[in-house]
Amino acid sequence: MANIEIGNNATLTGTTSDDAITLGEALVTTASDNSDDLSIDGNGGTDALTLTDDLDVFFGGTASVAYDADTGEWTVDEDTAGTDALTASGIASITFGDGNVLEAGVDSNGVVPASEVSGTLFNLNAGDGVVTYSWNDDDSEGDFVLESEGFTVTKIVSVGGTAVPTSAFNFTDANGAFVIDGADITFTADSTAIAGAANVGEDAEFVYDVVVENGDGDQVTIKMTFTAEVPFTDGNDSYVGGDDAPNTATGLGADDVM
Repeated sequence: MANIEIGNNATLTGTTSDDAITLGEALVTTASDNSDDLSIDGNGGTDALTLTDDLDVFFGGTASVAYDADTGEWTVDEDTAGTDALTASGIASITFGDGNVLEAGVDSNGVVPASEVSGTLFNLNAGDGVVTYSWNDDDSEGDFVLESEGFTVTKIVSVGGTAVPTSAFNFTDANGAFVIDGADITFTADSTAIAGAANVGEDAEFVYDVVVENGDGDQVTIKMTFTAEVPFTDGNDSYVGGDDAPNTATGLGADDVM
């Protein structure tokens, strides 16, 4: 098995064994970084491709993900000018940045994950809201196409396994406090939970399965991630900066380490 990382403008032929292929940057089609020429041939084995783009990048406009079971070819377009951003053959599955996985020739459906900052109201019907997707062969001719559909939330059924008995409901757990009001959800992380979840300067993440219901009584589960930056304290802190941008940090006291 080979682990292979590639960039845009690449033509890759994999090994004859199982390959894990990762595109290390987002699919784009611009004058300076043209991914129109990105093509992959798995070349045998059970090969898996991982993209950094989330699944919802491929909804709307001319964006698309498709698979032809007769030719074994994938075409992926992120909705910018030009031809398909990516073509691939011999690939058994594609994993997207949000964790969703589409398999070659296998029907599936799911819900696009959502994220929000701690302390900020998130309306499950605003903007993209709750978006479901289907990946199937509608015409039974081996042509698999990614399709999306909105889901109008009339009720939040549960959050992280805690039932929401009324449309206006507040509760707390070990990580923080929730305020539920109709299709609105606000999570405010507890300061102790934030400090214990990551290093200073990093984002602590709190992930919950939120079950919602529409007017027809249909229910789906959306995975929600709430984030909160870990602040410096007046104790001994350790800060780890990222590689992609200049890093600045101001400690509050004691012996802070960067």
